Amino acid sequence: MRNVVGRFAALSLSSSLLFGLFAPARGQNPAAPVAPSPRLSQPTERFQAELSPATLPPLQPLQGAQTGSTVLTGDTIALNGAELQLPWRLEGESGSRRRLVVPVDILTHRLGARVNRGADGPQLVWFGHVVPLKQADPPLGNGPAVDIAALAERFRWQFRAVDSRLNLRVPPPRLVNVRLGQSAERVRIVLDFLGPAPFRVQDGALLVEMRSRDVHLREMETLGIPHQWTPGLLRLNTTVLSPDSRLLTLGRPERLVLDLSYEDFLALRVLGPTGQAVLPPLQQFRLNTRVLTLGRRRFRLHSVALDLTNPSVTLLPLTGSDGMDGLNPLPALAKAWQADLAINGGYFNRIRKLPLGAIKRQGHWLSGPILGRGAIGWGSGEHPVFGRLAMKETVKGPRGSFPLSHLNSGYVQKGVARYTHHWGSHYHPLTQDETGFLVQGNRVVRHFASFQLKGGVALAPESWLLVARYGTSLPLQLGDPVALDQRLTPGGFGQQPHVLGAGPLLLLGGRPVLNAGLERFSAQFQREKAPRSVVAWGQDQLWLLTVQGLGNSGPSLKETTRLAQQLGMEDALNLDGGSSTTLVFQGVTTVRGRGVDSRVHNGLGVVVREPPGENGSQRSNN
Repeated sequence: MRNVVGRFAALSLSSSLLFGLFAPARGQNPAAPVAPSPRLSQPTERFQAELSPATLPPLQPLQGAQTGSTVLTGDTIALNGAELQLPWRLEGESGSRRRLVVPVDILTHRLGARVNRGADGPQLVWFGHVVPLKQADPPLGNGPAVDIAALAERFRWQFRAVDSRLNLRVPPPRLVNVRLGQSAERVRIVLDFLGPAPFRVQDGALLVEMRSRDVHLREMETLGIPHQWTPGLLRLNTTVLSPDSRLLTLGRPERLVLDLSYEDFLALRVLGPTGQAVLPPLQQFRLNTRVLTLGRRRFRLHSVALDLTNPSVTLLPLTGSDGMDGLNPLPALAKAWQADLAINGGYFNRIRKLPLGAIKRQGHWLSGPILGRGAIGWGSGEHPVFGRLAMKETVKGPRGSFPLSHLNSGYVQKGVARYTHHWGSHYHPLTQDETGFLVQGNRVVRHFASFQLKGGVALAPESWLLVARYGTSLPLQLGDPVALDQRLTPGGFGQQPHVLGAGPLLLLGGRPVLNAGLERFSAQFQREKAPRSVVAWGQDQLWLLTVQGLGNSGPSLKETTRLAQQLGMEDALNLDGGSSTTLVFQGVTTVRGRGVDSRVHNGLGVVVREPPGENGSQRSNN
């Protein structure tokens, strides 16, 4: 048991790792007298086994059945309000001689219990409780039946006979905790209760009767467990689960455990609680997961391949609706742009919440490239362009020309930067003592001293603001005519309507080209081993990839390059990684880089059908 327990780590809402998945819940007295739990090594029922009639070994009838006492019989059992066409028999008025005989099926198929044959007769095994049962004498119909009077007394079930109907109430317990335990190959969804919970598998769904507070339902959403909730009933879709999945009940505390393969858990999250696919079959993407090995190090890969020649598929950079200022969860960005698939994108300043790299959408530069770092550019139905992207802008005025350092960027250094309305509705200073010139219609229309910039400057279409930093002076005056020259290297990026920058570049034309120092990444960044996000081209398809470590913190940049080569990629670009690594598939967050939900500045989104408008709020119907 200890070896099994040690393989799993429970993830709480605070994202701290709690080891010992099967340890007593907080506040539980481990010394409390409870019947022994079934060992994990014992055979357990699989999901499909719940749907077939229970098969019991032949049992010897117990002696001493009461005769001459009151006997009531019927053909309907109303269990917690659900009418079942099952026979029942109630013998005796009250006390120890009273017997309530019901078919075994109601225990196994409606409560989730197991009925085994013990040394002294049948016994019920349910959430760690082992309770002796008495076989019906005389028999009840053609199937096996048992006396549950002692069981009802122990668990405080209530029953009452009304004509041919037996009203039986099994009180649903309160859910007190939700946990998600993961090992390299298995995932366990653990529900902790204050008492045994009636559950059943019906019509491809696991149904659990319970009481719950809103906080625990929110826990399920936070942990990525798709579910449906109606008061008193929790529903988890099980249609996609393989025979390898198991359903366990354990005691101290009472726990319901879904033991799944990683692939089954992924399928459960992607398909959702109802089992209905989000997209029509011909438009669905296939999310693949596999384990890759480099030496003794193992990594989990998630991948989605896209056919960019499909006119119904549009790849777009995703950003917030309020300009370049702000961070958002990737699922929120995907929802705003109605993207069916999304991966996190380029780098950003987490403190200032501003972009640090190229973002171009529908021909407009929302943020310019920096430091000659790796980028991808693409258009409709074309082979994407990969390379190290540099932008050179020059302003020419009556008193000479001067270079610009950056366009619409959160990366600041000495020199002159340019900002347009694609940056946002206003520009606010990023450093001390900045000065500026507003250009409209290719003419300087206003000068801003440092104190005038502090309140912000409105950025209107057809105008741009030149910002001088760290004492840089501009050879401009009010009324001066100016001309702007912009050049990109490689030049192929200029023809692409969409660009996203990140870095470093990993592969180009099938060859490793990793040179993080050339792209001005720090030495610490180059040594780091962390979860990775990658956009790549190979086999005439665009690939969105995430790589996470199994038993390690994740791959290095060199290992990521080797893995991309191993997958047959021709071009590959490393995106922002670590806690930013996120993959959203049909509304479900299937990958969280370090197991927590993280806010990002931008992402890559795949929109099926028409793309949304420029503000990202609506999808065009034209």
